[in-house]
This record gives sequence, structure tokens and C-alpha cells, in this order.
Amino acid sequence: PAAVVAPNRCPAAKPTSALGLTNEALAKAGSDAKARSALLTTRGGALRDLSNLDEAKAMGLEAHALTPKDFRPCTLLGAVHIELGDLVAGREWYVKAEKFGADRHSIDQDLRALLSRTSRSQRQRIIEFLIEQDPERFGWLLRK
Repeated sequence: PAAVVAPNRCPAAKPTSALGLTNEALAKAGSDAKARSALLTTRGGALRDLSNLDEAKAMGLEAHALTPKDFRPCTLLGAVHIELGDLVAGREWYVKAEKFGADRHSIDQDLRALLSRTSRSQRQRIIEFLIEQDPERFGWLLRK
């Protein structure tokens, strides 16, 4: 008999589940901007995990339009832009996220995770860019 993979053991299971759940919840959320923004941001994160970056970006932008002072869509957009190769826009979104209350340590963790998923050349490009932007802020990238 074929082996059955438990849903929590399959790498795509959680993002795929999140897409289904957020789709259902968005249909029921009505016009509550905060709830819709949270669901869109979660959906965008799942799409990002599935490497659907253009759709993730669209979800982040829609969430940001609903709650322009919430840092969560900004962190999603920061990561997505960096993964798309637009380092300037990614950095701007992360700066905006901090302005709206995102914890610097959380952003660093997000960047560490992002860097661990990128190719060596892309990782080096991102590190060089961030160090050039703010050597003190991103000095931790040199202490790996």
C-alpha cells in the first residue's frame, strides 16, 4: 500500500490549509477592515511559502490598503519584494513596518529565514545591500 503522508508532515500542507481557511474566512468576514487585512496577510504569507510571490504581493498590498498603519502587511511586503529582487522596495517596507511597531528582532528573524531559503548569489547580494544601507543596523549579517 502507498504511504500516507500526514498533513503536518508535508511541507506544503500548512500553507495550502491556510489558503483554504483564509478563503472561507474572507467570504464570511464582510467589510471589517482589520479582519480582512489579517486574513489577507495570512493568505499572502501562505502564498509566499508556496513561492507564489506575485499573488503574495497582491494580498499584502490589499491588506495594507485596508490597514495602512498595521506593520504586518508591511513585513510581508518587505519579504516579498526582497525575494522578487527589489531590494530597495523590500527595505522600505521593512522600515515602514518598524515605524508602525514591528519588533526589530522579529524583522531580523524574518530576514534570517529569507536568507536561508535563497541561493548563495542572491543571499550575498541581499547581505551586501543591507550592509551598504545601514552597516550598524545590519552588522549581525557579518557575524554569521
